[in-house]
Amino acid sequence: MAADSGRPGVRLAAQVYESRPRNDAPAALNHTSHTSPAAFSPSASPQAILLEPGATEANLYRQVLHLIRETGQFVDDISARYFQGIHRYLPVRSRTRFHKSLITLGAVPSAGFSALLLSICLATSSSRATNTRPFDRRSLHLATRSFLAQVQVSFRPSIYLIQARLLLAVYDYMRGRPDDAFASIAGCARMAYAARLHLYNHPSLQPPGFQEAATNVDTDVDTDLQLEAKEAANTWWGIAICERTFFCEVTIPEQPLVTVIPNGDALLPTEHAILKQVKYLDSNLIPRVAVSSLSSANIKKFSRTT
Repeated sequence: MAADSGRPGVRLAAQVYESRPRNDAPAALNHTSHTSPAAFSPSASPQAILLEPGATEANLYRQVLHLIRETGQFVDDISARYFQGIHRYLPVRSRTRFHKSLITLGAVPSAGFSALLLSICLATSSSRATNTRPFDRRSLHLATRSFLAQVQVSFRPSIYLIQARLLLAVYDYMRGRPDDAFASIAGCARMAYAARLHLYNHPSLQPPGFQEAATNVDTDVDTDLQLEAKEAANTWWGIAICERTFFCEVTIPEQPLVTVIPNGDALLPTEHAILKQVKYLDSNLIPRVAVSSLSSANIKKFSRTT
C-alpha cells in the first residue's frame, strides 16, 4: 500500500463513487426532503428506538426487524443486495457466518449483529427494488446512527458492531459527505484497535485458538474460527483503505489518520470469492500473499486497493 500521506484506495473510491445514487438531490437538500403518506413511518424515528436500561437483545432485534419492514423490505432482500453489491468490493463479512447467525435455532442475535443488519439496510437503501415502499432515507440514517451509538455504550464491542460502523461511514461517503465519513471511520478504527483486529493480519499474533484452526479444519468449529479470523483481518483492511479513500476528499486535510498500514510481513486480505466457499479453507490453495509481494499474480480486486 502507498504511504499514509498518499492517495491509496483509488479503485475502491471509484467503485463506491459509481454506486452513489444518480437521481437524488445534493446532500445539503436532503435535510429538507418531505415524505409521502406511505413513507418511512414516524415510529421509525430515532426517538422511537431509545434503548431502555437493561434492554434485551431480543427486543433490539425485534426493533431492527420493525425498522427494516417499515422500508417495505425483509432481511432476505437487504442481505441479497449486500452480498451482490458492496460485499464484492468490501468483503468484511462471511456469507456463511452471516446466515448462520440468522438461522441458529433457539438463539437470539446479539446486539452487535442487530446493529449490522440495520447498517446493511441503510447501506443498500439506494439500490433497493423500485417497487418497494417509498421511505425517508434521512430518517433511516438518523435512526441507524442513534441505534449504533446506543448499542456501543450499552453492550460490549464486537466485530459485528465495528462492521456496522464501517458500513455507516461508507454510506456517508456514498451520499457525498466525506467529512462525516472520515469522522465516522476514525471512531470505527479506534473500536477496531480496542478489539485487537489489527493483529489478525499477522498469523503469529492471533489468539492460540485461531492459530490451531489454521492447521486443523476437521470440525465446523475450526472452520468457523478460520472464517472469523479472515473477517477480522478483512475488516481491519477495509477500515484502513476506507479511511484513506475518504481522506482524499475531506475539507480539512490537516487531520491525522488513525490507522497504521501493516508492515511488509502482514498478509493481504481475503477475496470475497474465497470467503463464500468454505471448502477452500480446507486446502492449500488459498493465496497467502504478504504486503511486500504486491507484484504477485495471486492478488485480486480487494487486495489491489491496498
